[in-house]
Amino acid sequence: MKLALILIVGGIAIVIVVSVLASKFARKQNQKHLANQHDRDLLSEPPTETFGKMFQLPEEKSENEKDRDTNYNDNYWITVESSQRTVSASLHLSYTTTGNKTDNRDFGVISFSRGEKGYHIHGYCHKKKKRITLSSLGISNVVELETGRKIDDIKEYLEAKYKETDSYLQDLLFDEYGWAIYVLVYLASTSGSVVKREREVIGRFIKSLQKFSGLDADWVDAELKGLYGPGKMEIRKWVKEAIARGEDFTLTDAPIAELEGLQKPENKEFWTFKNYIQKQLNSFTS
Repeated sequence: MKLALILIVGGIAIVIVVSVLASKFARKQNQKHLANQHDRDLLSEPPTETFGKMFQLPEEKSENEKDRDTNYNDNYWITVESSQRTVSASLHLSYTTTGNKTDNRDFGVISFSRGEKGYHIHGYCHKKKKRITLSSLGISNVVELETGRKIDDIKEYLEAKYKETDSYLQDLLFDEYGWAIYVLVYLASTSGSVVKREREVIGRFIKSLQKFSGLDADWVDAELKGLYGPGKMEIRKWVKEAIARGEDFTLTDAPIAELEGLQKPENKEFWTFKNYIQKQLNSFTS
C-alpha cells in the first residue's frame, strides 16, 4: 500500500516537472520567435538617425534646404548632351526659375552643355555662394562684368567664348576629320591593338591637317590611346556615310600606306578593309 502511494506521488511529481520544463521551453521558443520578428520589424523601418538624414520628409528640411528648393528650380526639363564644354566668363544676369520667381545674380560660368531646346550652364553663383546649374531658358538681361557689354544671346556668347579655347579645336578635329581618324585607328587595330608606331603615324596625319598643326602631341597620343574602337560592321557603315557626304579619302592614302608597311602578312582584315574602302569609292563614282 505504501509502495503504491509512493509510485503515484512520484508519477505526479514527474508529470509536474515535465510540464514545467515544456512550458519553459515553449516560452523560450516563443520569445526567440518574437525577438526574430522584432528584429525583422526593426529592419523594415529605417533607424531614427538614418530616417532623419537620408529619408527626410519635406516638413523636416532645414531652412537652407527649403531656400534651395524654393530658389533653385531651374532645369526646365530639357535634354542636353552629357559632355560639358569648358569656358570662362563672369556675368551679371537675371534668372527666372520654373516657379516663375526672378532675381538678379553674379554668375561665374565654368562650362555648358548643349541641348536642342536650350543649354545648361554650370558655374559659381555668388548669390548662393556655391556651384549650381542654370538653364539658358531662364536667363535674361545678361551683362559681361569685365567689359560691361550687354549679351543679347547667351548661347551665341558661350559658343563664341568656346571657340577661343583649346577644347574647341580638339572638338573641331573630330567634327571635321573624325571619319578619317576612325578609319586609320580601325586599320591599325586589326592587328589586335594600336601600338605606338601606329599612333605616331596617325598623329603625324592629324598634325598635317590644316588648322590642327598646333595641337599638343601628347594630347593627340592620349586621345588615340583612349579612342573608341568601332566594330567591323560599324566602321563599314561610317565609311559609306563619309563617301556619301563627299569626304576626300585621298587624304588617308599616305597614312594608310605607312600603316600597311607595319602589318604582318597574316593580318588579313587590314587588306580586306582597305579593299572595301576602295570598292565603295569605285561604286560611288561609277
